[in-house]
Parts: sequence; C-alpha cells; structure tokens
Amino acid sequence: MRFFASGLTVALAFASGCDGCNDVSLAGGSGPLGEGAAGGGDALPPPEIEWGACPEAELDDLTCADIEVPLDWDAPQGRSITIHVRRLEATADPRGAVWLLEGGPGAPGSWMLDYATHIHAAHPDLDVFVPDHRGTGASSPLVCSPQTDPPTAECMASLHEDEELLLHVSSSAAGRDVASIAKWTQRGDALLLYGRSYGTYWAHRTVSLASGEFDALVLDSPCSPVDGCPASERDAGIDAVGLELLARCDDDAACLAHLGADAETFAVGVVAGADAGACPSAVAAGIDGERLRYILGRLLGGADTRGVIPPLLFRYQRCAPEDIAAFTTLEAYFDNLDALTESALTSLSIPTNYQVTFAEWWDETFTVAEAVAQQQAAVFATGASVRWAETFGDGTWSALPRDPALRAWRIAGTPTLVLVGGLDTATPRASVEVEKPPIEEGSHWVSLAFAGHVSTAGDGVYRDCARSLVDGFLAASGPELDDSCVGEVDLAAGESLFEVPESTTLAMLGVADPYGD
Repeated sequence: MRFFASGLTVALAFASGCDGCNDVSLAGGSGPLGEGAAGGGDALPPPEIEWGACPEAELDDLTCADIEVPLDWDAPQGRSITIHVRRLEATADPRGAVWLLEGGPGAPGSWMLDYATHIHAAHPDLDVFVPDHRGTGASSPLVCSPQTDPPTAECMASLHEDEELLLHVSSSAAGRDVASIAKWTQRGDALLLYGRSYGTYWAHRTVSLASGEFDALVLDSPCSPVDGCPASERDAGIDAVGLELLARCDDDAACLAHLGADAETFAVGVVAGADAGACPSAVAAGIDGERLRYILGRLLGGADTRGVIPPLLFRYQRCAPEDIAAFTTLEAYFDNLDALTESALTSLSIPTNYQVTFAEWWDETFTVAEAVAQQQAAVFATGASVRWAETFGDGTWSALPRDPALRAWRIAGTPTLVLVGGLDTATPRASVEVEKPPIEEGSHWVSLAFAGHVSTAGDGVYRDCARSLVDGFLAASGPELDDSCVGEVDLAAGESLFEVPESTTLAMLGVADPYGD
C-alpha cells in the first residue's frame, strides 16, 4: 500500500496574518500512546505560523510552514514537534479550505502535489493544504540510515532511544494535528477533507476526533476504520481480486481460447505445477512458484499490466523454448522494476510504515506459518503478509491501546463520498464493503467496477471520471452527485480488461504477441 519529496526543513520567510484563527479544543484525547480516548486536550491558542519557500520550489504558488503542535495532545504544555504543511492559496474569494491526506503509511505529502495542483485549478475558491503526517517527510520523521525494508534491529534500537516520539506517531495524533491546524489556518466557512489509501484511515480518524468540524469528507480507496488497511490478510485479499479478474476470462475471446472455460482452475494448476517444478527452464530463469505468485500479484495492480496475466499463465503451462525466452525477459523486467521501486521509496518513512501497521492493525496472534500457508494457497501473492509476520515476531515493535470507539464507521452527519475500486489490490473492496455503513442523504458510495487503487491518480481509464466525482462533491457536498460517467467508464474498462498495450508486451515479454502464437 505504499504509494516523491525532499525531507529538507523549510526556511520560513514571512508571517501569516492568521485572520479568524481559533483556539482549538478537541473532544477526543490522543491517550498516552496516541490512540483516541475521551477527555484531554486543553484549548490551545494558535501558534505564530510563517509561510515561506518550499523544497518543491518548481511548483508555482506553493508555500510551506513548519507548525508547532504538542507531541502528546493530552499533555499540550509538554514537548512539541513541528508538522510540515504545504499550501496553495485560493485565487478567488475563499469559501474555505480542503486538506489532502496522502497514504503509505509513511508517505510524504509531496506525493500528493500533482493532485493538489488539479484541485487548486478546479476549485479556485478553496485554499489547498497538504501536510506531512507526523513521522514522515519533514514532520519529525522516523528515519534510519541506510533505510531498509523491513527496518533492521539496529534501526529499531535507534528509534527506541526516543520512544516518546515513536509511540506518538499514530493516526489519531496525526488526525488531531490536522484538525487543529485546519482551524488555525481556516479562511471562509467550508472545511473539507480528502484522503487516499491510508490517508482515508487518517482522514476518518480526523473527523471522528473532531466531530462536527469538517463539512465534507472524501475517502478514495478506503481502508476499513475497523481493521485498517489489510495487513495479516494482504495476500488473501490480493488473491481474491485476482480470482475475480480470472472469472471474467470467459468474456475475452483470446483468454477463453487459451485458458479454457475455467480460468481459475487453469491458474491454480499452473501455480501448483510451478511449485512442483513442472517447467524446469522457467525455474532456471528465476520464476519458481513463489516468484510466479509475486509477479502475478504485481501485474494485477496495474491497469496496463493485468492483461499480461492470462498469457503468462498460458506460457508457463506450455513451457516452450519461446516461452522461456519471454520469462528471461520478464524476470529482467521485474528485477529492474524492483530496483526502481526501492529507489523511489527513499522518501517514504519505512519505520513509520511498519510502526503504524503493527501498532494499529496487526493481529499479534497471526504467525509466520499462517502467513506462509496463506501465500502458498494463493495464485496471486506478493508475500507482504509473510514479510510482516517475520518482522513483527521479533518483539521489537510497540503496540498502541486500541479504543473501540474509534473502530467503527463515523461518517454519519458528515457528507461523505467513498470511491471503491473493484480491482484494487491495496485496499480491496471486500475489506470495506463487508462493514459498509448506512449511507445517509448527502453521502455517496461509488463502486468503480474495474478500477484499481486510487482511481483519481495516474493516467488510467477511470481517472477523469473519478476526478469529476470528487470535484462535483467538493463543490456541492449535497444529496445530488452527477455519477453518469461511472456506467460509461465501467463499460469501456470491461471491454478492454484484457487488452495489453504493445509497448507493455514488448517490455515484459520481448515480443508483440503476448501469447506467442
């Protein structure tokens, strides 16, 4: 669920007028370890906020500030930290502000800047704010050098030297940061909140702890507020999405012709054969059963790559010389992709990612053996659950008390737009729809049948439709929402579900024909 930015501290240049800033008192405390609790949170006067140049200097009109907040919101007179916030000011009379919360956990707000520029252009009457979650970016980050995934024992030992900071890097504390700074900086009446991926969990916590403060909420590819973003069941969730895709092979002539009328049974047989070494040349090329599951899981996450899945399964079973050449190209492609991904994640706080995952979502009774069994039972599996189970079993990670009051949907009374992708492998639809809350007037739950993760991002077929939904909701936040584009884009996406751009096939398999007929 990991979704690039500089970690430089901003040199602040000039003071903000902060007209209309209010003292802030939040009803929910952060608790001794950052989880929500009743009471606490003395009223705080707004600090002096200075806006100045940003590390992302190439983006016009962007200003930044490092804003002082309590490390522990239940002890506001104690130690403080700074939260790094980016701002794009309204170009018209401001009716309010929208806060954009990035995912990860551990991703810096700079990953959201492309979308922030869209929101700024589409809503000239809104101030746009993009914070770094505490523990990430330039907000008192949890960092180790070198950064590894997972963090090493030496890294954890160094972080525990400041255990007070470590234990207050939480979604609840970050939610109180946003709610407070939003009130301190607000111009106009409207206060809106958008989160994507883990940012939806953070946003949900924010509105739960600041009841009545926000006028509208957008959850784009949501995590469940009950169980969080998938962790111990990640590989099972990915596999379920993959099997949904294979169930549609009958509607694709090429897929049906090569995999037969039961694509799931075909796929299960291919992966079982890979485990048994049925294609020794493929294993020699680096693609055994575990690696095949990983590649299938990675392909599933991309709209322009998932169409390679049926040809890859067909080729693995056929195991002809031309297929082995394709596997060699594919393995080199993924070696390069993995290296690029690792390089791109240097701006992600991996310790924050692991700390939030363990402290707020992880089932401590889940064993490595169970994780391995889950992976081996799957056709599509990236091995994330195994990696987490192996990492969290060493006893060096710190849990937080879990407040049941915060582990339920709390969108009643706050108009909410929820966007769910039917082929989302990072926050699978099934993980949130099983506990889907009642939808009140003014709220909208929109399922995009073939969308992947965060449909508003990238260049996928769903992007323009998803952005229009969010834009319409932020402009009106009422019972009416023009969702006419959904049916049209679902139809188009369904018809092209197994199409593969020739450039993708050439890059992955070295040939133009994905099946190699």
